[in-house]
Parts: sequence; structure tokens; C-alpha cells
Amino acid sequence: MTGVAAAMVVGVALTLLIIALFVRRRSVSIAPTWDCGSPLSPRMEITATSFSRSIITIFKGLLRPTTQTEVEYHDATMRYFTRSKRVYLSLPDLYRTYLYQPAALLVERGAAQARQVQTGNLNTYLLYILLTLMILLFWALR
Repeated sequence: MTGVAAAMVVGVALTLLIIALFVRRRSVSIAPTWDCGSPLSPRMEITATSFSRSIITIFKGLLRPTTQTEVEYHDATMRYFTRSKRVYLSLPDLYRTYLYQPAALLVERGAAQARQVQTGNLNTYLLYILLTLMILLFWALR
């Protein structure tokens, strides 16, 4: 046990030494964010939707996304210049639809069947126990 503890201590020490050797040569430089010469704006941020868009596109047949677009124009008669545009992307919850709801329905049906067995009468419960013991005895003696 002492040898294992000593090996662990030596292993941790060697790991820390190797990390210190590699980190020592690095220098940290602080610089402004590279923005291709244009000013940064909140529209340039990578959001969760833009990050997952490629995955949603690849699995479009399985995920079945729905998209709603809402456009507001500066002038109602001339629809060339938009004031704002919003796109709402929604995905149905596949786990709830195909896993949790069928499982919950199965449990509810099983509970409804089990509810018929539970009468609240002590004599009925004793009969169930007696029948179970008799079946187990006949099965064990075979």
C-alpha cells in the first residue's frame, strides 16, 4: 500500500513538473478582438441558434423544425426597406413526444389495471397471499 501511495505522489509530481515546463514558455498577450475592420455589433455574436443551425439542417428530417418570419417595413406601400426582421425557429420535443408520453401512458394503464386488484379489503389481501404461497410451494416441489 505504501508503494502505491508513493507511486501516486511521484506520478502527480511528474505531471505537475511537465505542465510547468510547457506553461513557463508561453506568454499571454491581450489584444482587441479581430473584427475584419468593421465595428463589432450584437448581430455578430454567435448565439445558440446559429451554433446549432448546421446540426438542425443536417437532421431536418428527424427534428422537423418550424420557422416563422416576421418582417416590419418602414413604409407599408413600399416594401423595399425593412425596419426589422425576426425569425422564430422552434423544434418539437422529440423525447417528450416519442419516449416520455408513451411511457407515462403505459404506466398509467398498468396502474389502472393494478387498481382493480387493490380493493382495500384485508380478507382479499390474505387470499392473494395464500394463493401466491400455494403456487410457489407447488412450483418449488416440482
